[in-house]
Parts: sequence; structure tokens; C-alpha cells
Amino acid sequence: MKKRRVALVLFHDNKGNLLLQDRREISKWGEEYGFFGGGIEKGETPEQALKREIMEELGLDLQHFTFFKKTESEIPGYNLMAERNMFLAPLPGKEMINATEGNAVFMNLSETKELKLIPGDRLLLDQIVKLIR
Repeated sequence: MKKRRVALVLFHDNKGNLLLQDRREISKWGEEYGFFGGGIEKGETPEQALKREIMEELGLDLQHFTFFKKTESEIPGYNLMAERNMFLAPLPGKEMINATEGNAVFMNLSETKELKLIPGDRLLLDQIVKLIR
């Protein structure tokens, strides 16, 4: 089984507002929504990969973020094990977002229950929702 290491972030505020990536036009695994971030390249730390990916995907120089959790889970049907390095960061203002991969979608915690995500991402999102409620 192949292994893919990724660094991901969930932007949020203390009012339950989130920023997720609408992936319906760029989905790789059948997901419709997901976190911003991506693959960790050889020689990169998860933190370095996260900063690079957020600059590429949103045009943001990410400076303030905290580590949440590292998980591993299989992506069903793809013979792939995903190592997710999950981070949390303050929600940026809409005027700061310049999404170049997928679409940036602002939503509230209550809107996330029915979103189609990769199973491992769903589990992480549910854990984060409990934490920030």
C-alpha cells in the first residue's frame, strides 16, 4: 500500500465560522469538500509544507497556526494510506483570500454535517467541531 503524507489546515474563528475548500471540480478521491493544504515534499517538515501549500492555494503567508493532530487512515478503494498532519489557524478575512485551487467556501459549523469528505477528513472535522464548539 502506498503512503501519502499531507499537511492540512482548518481555518476557524470563535463564532463557529470555517473556511473549507470546495473540491467538486478538482476532486481526486470522490470528495466534494476538504481542507486546504497538500503533500509534504521530500525534505520538508509538515509546517514547511503547510506554509508552501497555503501560499500556493490561497495566496496567504500563513504565520499563525497550531498543530492539532496526526492521523493515519486508508483512503477506501485507492490502495492508499494517508498520513494527515492537521493544523488549526485563525480565519482570514474574505478580502485576503485568493483561491487558485478549488474554491474557498466560508461556512458555519452547523453546515458541515452533510458535507461529502474523504472518511479520514470527516473524522478530523468532527473532532475539531467538538473542540471549537
